[in-house]
Amino acid sequence: MLSPSEKIYKESMINVTSKARQLFSNPNKPEREKMTCRGFLHCMNIKHNDAELVVADNASFDVTFRQAKFEITEIVGGRKRDLELKKLETKYKNGSTSGDLLVPMENPEPMLFSEMVQVVRDRLAEKFCRRKRQGCENIDALVHVGMINRYLYPVEFSTEAVCAIEAQGWRSASVLIVPYATVLFASDAAPAFLRESVEQVRRVCDSMINRLFDA
Repeated sequence: MLSPSEKIYKESMINVTSKARQLFSNPNKPEREKMTCRGFLHCMNIKHNDAELVVADNASFDVTFRQAKFEITEIVGGRKRDLELKKLETKYKNGSTSGDLLVPMENPEPMLFSEMVQVVRDRLAEKFCRRKRQGCENIDALVHVGMINRYLYPVEFSTEAVCAIEAQGWRSASVLIVPYATVLFASDAAPAFLRESVEQVRRVCDSMINRLFDA
């Protein structure tokens, strides 16, 4: 049987997973894209007002921020996120003992900067192919690497494979891999705040880590 505190925990986790499933549903895609922008800006320590993040009203790109036109994409490593959350929600709902509420954790593995760039390159190559004639010379790519149980280490910028992304024709390419963010490259036509941050890996401040995606 569950203790009173365990019952409270169970209900809270049911609520958390239910909200997560709503967030990752198709209708909430624009909000997820704005969240990615927020996370990136917070990690890069770029002061901003949330009103500056505007969902685009066309299919050319996703979100504008000042002069930036962000095309946003995620890398989740083949995960089926909705199915994972559905199973987890069911697990909590059916839990009747403290053991039922435990979720096994895997040991995280480090990801070299060069490996991160390679998976970003492959993901953006897919986006580039889909854009075809539309092109990407005026678009700023922003990739959220959210592969479960992977973390960036060592935290050192490397130019390896970056040129392959630049050759695709993007105006700039940036990466968010919590708690870090970086601008891989930015052309002369890219917004100044991106050009000024090229080849730097920045970390969100400790006071902001739990509010990284919040407005």
